[in-house]
Amino acid sequence: MAIVFLLKLTLFWGVFALLYSLLLRRETFFRANRFYLLGAAILGMLLALPGDWFGRFAEQSGVPAAVLPVVSVGLQQAEAAAAQWTWLDYVWMVYTFGAAIAFFRMAWGIYRLIAMATQGEKEKLSDGCTIIRSSAAKVPFSFFRWIFIPKDHDEDNVDLSAMLAHERAHVHGRHSTDVLFMEILCIVFWFHPLAHWYRRSLRTIHEYLADAEASERTDKKQYGLLLIRQAQSGMSLAYVNHFFQSPLKQRLIMLTKSASP
Repeated sequence: MAIVFLLKLTLFWGVFALLYSLLLRRETFFRANRFYLLGAAILGMLLALPGDWFGRFAEQSGVPAAVLPVVSVGLQQAEAAAAQWTWLDYVWMVYTFGAAIAFFRMAWGIYRLIAMATQGEKEKLSDGCTIIRSSAAKVPFSFFRWIFIPKDHDEDNVDLSAMLAHERAHVHGRHSTDVLFMEILCIVFWFHPLAHWYRRSLRTIHEYLADAEASERTDKKQYGLLLIRQAQSGMSLAYVNHFFQSPLKQRLIMLTKSASP
């Protein structure tokens, strides 16, 4: 059943990804594209489920748990059971190991963010965002309502204002919710390249949305020059939105592109 599910999932995800790449990727319908990618990722999983899955799930959830008798298993029986492992058992073991690594990687990243937030200097803004100045932050980035900036930021006020506008757009757009969902998706399907494609594509859309909103508050040319100046900066955390995240060329093209009809 698992193999059939994965084959169907790959088919649906692949079709949705192909449609996006051919019809939507170069358009400026950023909000629509965001919900398309989220919907495609979820719908692909639902369509791949067996037709009677929901019925069987509801039926099983209504059955009381049975009390099983205690059975003593001897050493010889345990050895015999171990000898009966199939290749699927080994595949499952590898899958579990990979998922565990991906989960602990995400948990460690979130722990680092909480530590940075705890140790940083906080400033509450009127729109609900919290500015956190941290020496561990290399570039401005956001996570839910936290906006981290380097403690000794040497950019002038105009540049810092543009970067903060970019991060506030991430916060107000609730992009961290999308990011967390996609990270969980990539834990469950860590082996599936299309899961990572959906995550990358959605993160790119987040940057387009934040660029579009931030550039409304400043000159687009100056904003583009700021992107170029800071193109070599970066953060190692995968669970945050930050100003220098997506490919520079794509962001500059979308920044200057006329709105799609």
